Amino acid sequence: MKRPTPYLVAVAMLLLPAAPTSGQDGRALFDQHCAACHTIGGGANGAPDLKGVTAQRDREWLLKFILNPEAVTRSGDPRAAELLRMYDGALMPAPEGLDRASILAILDYIASRSGADAAPAAAGPPPTFTPEDIARGRALYRGDLRLAGHGPSCLSCHAAGAADLLGAGSFGPALAGVTTRLNGANGLSAWLASPPTPVMRSVYRRAPLAADEVRALAAFLDAEATAAPQSGLPRAAAFAGLALAATVAGFLAIGIIWRDRFRAVRRPLVSMSGGSR
Repeated sequence: MKRPTPYLVAVAMLLLPAAPTSGQDGRALFDQHCAACHTIGGGANGAPDLKGVTAQRDREWLLKFILNPEAVTRSGDPRAAELLRMYDGALMPAPEGLDRASILAILDYIASRSGADAAPAAAGPPPTFTPEDIARGRALYRGDLRLAGHGPSCLSCHAAGAADLLGAGSFGPALAGVTTRLNGANGLSAWLASPPTPVMRSVYRRAPLAADEVRALAAFLDAEATAAPQSGLPRAAAFAGLALAATVAGFLAIGIIWRDRFRAVRRPLVSMSGGSR
């Protein structure tokens, strides 16, 4: 059997697709799994700025923490406990689909972006929302307007303000003030575009939000940012009050409807007894 000539080998190598470098892999993985909450040199975005983290932390610790943040935090690790305290008890979710090699590629990318000459991977200026954006976001949030990917509306799991006190779901956290918790509309938009939590990621993996839907929902939630989060007690109290009011109204309606019928029965009985009305 003849061995291939160097010329044929060179042609074959040119025709084969180039394998991505670790930097390219790391960037794609970072954008997919990390960018919703983290920046590299762009400041805290509801989660730590990762610039320089590979120099500040041992890589084995970073690997262990990224693979299972909850286990490291529960172990009493002081660095994990400090992160939990800094971000008001918000625990980073464990990533899906990332193995040791993938995380190392992400860390390599972070290290490459952390150099003195590297431009920060920062968010742009905060967007300016219009009343139309807010109105459309409210319709999407409530389900009055269907999402393009036919995913569930936010209202089915979340409450955003006092207006949703009785009609909103309680499976997910209250969204009042979420813009502040995620350090602005840019952080919220990044979170909506690529939800990092396991439940949201599984729900919207096959039905991601379109860019215009992300903008509209961010506009609505940003407008609701000043609303106080609703707890279970006010919601229960409001429901009990509404039930009581409905019961009283029902009895009054029955009294009005049946008033003449009671009199119609009473008159013959009084007449038969020889009494007067």
